[in-house]
Amino acid sequence: MAVVLKGLSRVGSSVDEQGVRQYRRTYRVRASAPPETDAEAEIVAAIGADLGEPFAADPGAICISIDLACDERKGVGTVPYWDWQANLVWSTKQKRSEPTNNPNPLARPIVISMDTIIAEEPTWKDVAGNAVTNSAEDPVPRPKKRGKVVFRYEKNVASIDWRLLKEPPQGLLLTRNSAPFNPWGPFSAVFGTAEIETGKGRIEKLSATAAFENGIAYAAVKMEVATDEDSFEDIFVDQGFFYLAPGKDGIVVSKQFLDEQGQWATTPQLLDGEGGPSDIPFDREYQYYPVAAWTPLGII
Repeated sequence: MAVVLKGLSRVGSSVDEQGVRQYRRTYRVRASAPPETDAEAEIVAAIGADLGEPFAADPGAICISIDLACDERKGVGTVPYWDWQANLVWSTKQKRSEPTNNPNPLARPIVISMDTIIAEEPTWKDVAGNAVTNSAEDPVPRPKKRGKVVFRYEKNVASIDWRLLKEPPQGLLLTRNSAPFNPWGPFSAVFGTAEIETGKGRIEKLSATAAFENGIAYAAVKMEVATDEDSFEDIFVDQGFFYLAPGKDGIVVSKQFLDEQGQWATTPQLLDGEGGPSDIPFDREYQYYPVAAWTPLGII
């Protein structure tokens, strides 16, 4: 039996209020044998898609429906043919336990989600573990309430070194990205190509679960990446209520600022970047998380 794909007759897509994406395609296929010859399998093969397979432009959408319909016999003389209409639907709404998923867990597409949360994150130490202080070595509290955009990733990988789930120097938890990347990965056609710049993303959570399915052992890895840029580095004016000055025998001591009336200063005073008094402002700069390559995780 000869089967020929004649082309697309209808194209459609939609996104509902819950963010579920759906794609619809109607194909025209011509076969040289009637429906009773079980032509369905060859019709589907000619289309090049099957149940459980991802949509080319959006791998998160899986083919959930194939509906075939055959018209009456056509053709002239001794060369009859039958025209078929194939309606296919891909959707991002599936359950992982459903048979529409690829039976190979390592072949399933990555799952990516995003939301925004409000959090307060005190930044007391820099990336080297040094206390955040002014130049007179007085602690400078830097807690801030901020909105964070968080991307969540779920992907099955063949193997993973458990030490990568730790903090540096062995692991990647709480590290920043060493190269720019598109947070949507294979879904960039849907959500755009805007990248997270180098050092502007940070891994906040990492976890892995050992699993065995259909004769295949794998690790189900989950990762959260925040893009709250203010929490990764900080610049503030060097100031305080105390300054450093030489004392007895040249030993540097901490002294308290006095105001013009000779009273203890009640407002922070400018420092010169080295702990001494200043008439002009100097900035203090801190980086709070190290930069590292995330490629060993095999996620993005």
